Amino acid sequence: MIGWAPMKTLRERFESKVDRSGECHIWTAYRDCRGYGTIWDDGPKMAPRTAWKLEHGEYPEGLCVCHTCDNPACVNPDHLFLGTKGDNNRDRSAKDRTARQIGEMHGQSKLTESQVADILRLYAAGGVSQRALGEAFGITQAHVSDIVNGKCWSHLQPIIEGAKQAADASQRTQALIGQGGPQ
Repeated sequence: MIGWAPMKTLRERFESKVDRSGECHIWTAYRDCRGYGTIWDDGPKMAPRTAWKLEHGEYPEGLCVCHTCDNPACVNPDHLFLGTKGDNNRDRSAKDRTARQIGEMHGQSKLTESQVADILRLYAAGGVSQRALGEAFGITQAHVSDIVNGKCWSHLQPIIEGAKQAADASQRTQALIGQGGPQ
């Protein structure tokens, strides 16, 4: 068969998405709104967990893969350790990292709040796909999906709800006009 190539292993796919130029090994592929990388391994998996698995093998269910460097994009196995959710929360509190950096203040943000509001309004108005919005704003379709579904930028939820209500009202108006007005 022409053009056929053997499927890459998880390790090969993983390694191709890591920048090892610094002390932290930075995940360069898709990152969620919290900055954690994601890779497909029989379903979406967090890149730091996969880094641990590739280096040390499986870890017990119920444990978290925590960062000593506090960089969610880091997948350097030397910067990762296993702990319970309680361990992770105590580590976060001890390092005074309890205040969330959201929106434009988040270090991984590629968008401004104004751009997110535009995405929400355009999507709610209809006629434009998530993929097209992603291309227009320089982000992935998955990121647009997270935005419009309130998984990212959820502090802008009033805009999300307002855009949905405006789109619903517009659709109702168009339906009434198409039927010749209210009956």
